[in-house]
Amino acid sequence: MIAEQTYDKMRRMRLIHLAGVAADMAANPDYDSLPFADLLGMLIDAEWEYRQSHKTQLLANKAAFTDPNARLEAIDWLPERGLDRKRLLALATCGYIDSGHDILILGKTGVGKSFLAQALGDAACRKHRKTRYTPMAAMLEDLSAATRAGQGRQAADEWAKPDLLIIDDFMLSPPAREGVHHLLDIAEKRSFSGSTIYCSQLPPEQWHQRIEEKIVADALLDRIVNRAIVVQIGGDSMRKRNRPHQ
Repeated sequence: MIAEQTYDKMRRMRLIHLAGVAADMAANPDYDSLPFADLLGMLIDAEWEYRQSHKTQLLANKAAFTDPNARLEAIDWLPERGLDRKRLLALATCGYIDSGHDILILGKTGVGKSFLAQALGDAACRKHRKTRYTPMAAMLEDLSAATRAGQGRQAADEWAKPDLLIIDDFMLSPPAREGVHHLLDIAEKRSFSGSTIYCSQLPPEQWHQRIEEKIVADALLDRIVNRAIVVQIGGDSMRKRNRPHQ
């Protein structure tokens, strides 16, 4: 039996979960015959798993995903989608982040680009990589507001920080001149600090057409396309497929 003052000390040291596991083990006679080393190992393993899981959840919360169901385990591998299971599972190990590569997820509306990107983001959180998800328009609005407030540089540095940045709806609408320069700045910063997943309905050549300043367009595409792994999703809209029947 563990003394109550021991449990109290564990709680005061913020070992709340460990105190609970220890109490459960002490109350279970099945553990009475186990050697001390085995019991200690079980306690440490339980606390380790709890802390790892807790850290993953904190990272996922900070990532601001919009789809809580986005997991690689939940991907629909329909043949018409053209998804390479082995390749995507390899990406889930986050080797592309270590190698400094980006990912382009391309496909028409509704095919599941956002779901796949967030599933890879979830995998990154499980590997304890700092991750952030945003639509392109929201990121540019944040950068523009910060610039007007005289804090543009600080805001750009914040967007450059995550190990993985996921930019959804990339080039869905033609960005204004200021927005294009923000995108170039972020792409330049992140070429030295992390990886980015871009989700777009349009292939890169059509991004170029949407940017008025062609020299800037060339610079932006050069920083993205030349270090990117391309994932093309085919098939029909998953929203239509998953629409509830009346």
